[in-house]
Amino acid sequence: MKFKNILTAGLLSLGIAAGLMSCSSDEDPFFTASPSDSPRILNTDIPQGKNGVAEKFTTIDRTQNFTYELIVTPVEGATIEWFVDDEKVAEGLTIDTPLEIGIHTIKVVVTTSGGETSRTFSVTVQPLATDPVLVNKAKERLVKPGDEAVLHGTNLENVVKILIGETAAECVYNEDGYLSYTVPAGMAEGVYKLYVVDKDGSSFACGEIELSENPVFNEIEVEVWSGEFIASWSAWDVIAAKSKEWVDKGYLTSGVIVRAYVEPAQGDGDSHKGCVASAWWRNIVTGHHDDEREDEQITGSQVLEYELNETSIELIKTQDGLAVVGNGFKLTKFTFASTNQEAMEAIEADLEKGKSNQDPEPNQDPEPNVTLGEETEIWSGESAVLSWGQSFDGVKEYTYDKINDGTIKAGSVIRFYVEGEGQGCITNTDWFNILSGVKDDNTDITSTTEYLEAALTDESLKLATENNWGIIAVGDGYKVTKVTIQLAK
Repeated sequence: MKFKNILTAGLLSLGIAAGLMSCSSDEDPFFTASPSDSPRILNTDIPQGKNGVAEKFTTIDRTQNFTYELIVTPVEGATIEWFVDDEKVAEGLTIDTPLEIGIHTIKVVVTTSGGETSRTFSVTVQPLATDPVLVNKAKERLVKPGDEAVLHGTNLENVVKILIGETAAECVYNEDGYLSYTVPAGMAEGVYKLYVVDKDGSSFACGEIELSENPVFNEIEVEVWSGEFIASWSAWDVIAAKSKEWVDKGYLTSGVIVRAYVEPAQGDGDSHKGCVASAWWRNIVTGHHDDEREDEQITGSQVLEYELNETSIELIKTQDGLAVVGNGFKLTKFTFASTNQEAMEAIEADLEKGKSNQDPEPNQDPEPNVTLGEETEIWSGESAVLSWGQSFDGVKEYTYDKINDGTIKAGSVIRFYVEGEGQGCITNTDWFNILSGVKDDNTDITSTTEYLEAALTDESLKLATENNWGIIAVGDGYKVTKVTIQLAK
């Protein structure tokens, strides 16, 4: 009996000890760190960047401060520093600071005696709809002191002055949409912040400008495509695959200028806008998408010009290459320009071989040379009517599992049988078209449409499983009644 009591007490002691140990787990919400522990940032809404690219956290307009409060443990003994574009602007748990128009990299660093942790993300500050905005043309941002120069943009009618750093230059507005001015003589060479000032004395940040006594480009511009492509919420992606190849070969690098020559065309109402993007419809410079993609308004014959950066190169590599996207405009020419003569000549030589100067219909994949099994039903019923906020997810787990175990191979054909009228397509769980990799790449669904069909490719299988969870149907105005698959043998 005595032995039994001792054993019971021992087991109780072990249970209490285990309970105490569990209370010190990192997963326990009541865990309290000491000042000598490594710091942790507990905010869950800060995005994690991918592939070295700072993920966008939020968008504000120029009238708003960027404000945020950090949650960290331990607080006692912690030093918290906030940096905007590598410049320290604040200390402590909160930041409340004005930011100029543009994209800013924000970094917060938390340090204790036990270590250091940080988060890095970007914040976009947008101009108001009526603000003057300059187009970022490379040749307009490299000028010689004392020379005549121009700056193109929108809403420039009321601009009367330019500030290069703190030095002012009077300017004249031209009805063709640009400012003419004389670069102040005697200014030292270097990179300066650029502002425009309106009649009311308000100044607007417009990026940077470089002054040089020898602003020589020796630029080679290579035409990689010409023709006529009408954008109607669609993507021109003729050179998407080649652009990935040219990145891999080192021909396309940071600093290369891409130019899309465009003019207005019949569009959706007054919507005439677009940009150079990845094939996944992300702005090729910022990586932003959807309503925050920074599409440029197209008001006449003009050039959409972008200087590739490290973000651009990563997007081309991981998001299926370059494209021009948008609505209500005509694309007539696409070029690359660089002072790297060897790289541009290599692209020219590649084009001359006839590998990339054909103009196939966008988003068309070759028919796979495979044998198909019988059409097999994998789901039946009657889904809710799909809307832009409601997708059909009935086979996402099945498709995810069967792709991963090798049952669904490239060449397999999946069909979503539909009823109703509207628009829709087959996508991954992020709503990117399973064939084109493009978001909002929908087809019309009418009363005679029997099904949506996709002959899956290797890229389709990647889209469905890499950071995604299978295949779904999206759109508006229709419902799904059956899903079938024919497996590639």
